[in-house]
Amino acid sequence: MLQDAFIWTDDAWHKRVDTSGLPPNIDLMTERARYLAKLMREWMTEKPSISPGDIEMYENVVLYLVYNIHHSSLQSLIADAASPVDKSSARRHAPFYKAF
Repeated sequence: MLQDAFIWTDDAWHKRVDTSGLPPNIDLMTERARYLAKLMREWMTEKPSISPGDIEMYENVVLYLVYNIHHSSLQSLIADAASPVDKSSARRHAPFYKAF
């Protein structure tokens, strides 16, 4: 996906070792996904018919984008859900839900 823009940083380029920010390749792929999602959305609105494969590809790009944009909030939800607190009375909402 990144080709010449790929930044060699470590054997595991995708791991999140530095909590102050994402690895540079994740940032680059997120920006590329943002661009692709916009292009694909425009392309799909202009097409008279869209194949299931095109829809699946668009959904995968958008899912990747949403996950990376909201990664820290998702991690917090996961950590909260895994905590030993009584969950029977509390319903959790994603703090980023209104962004959609």
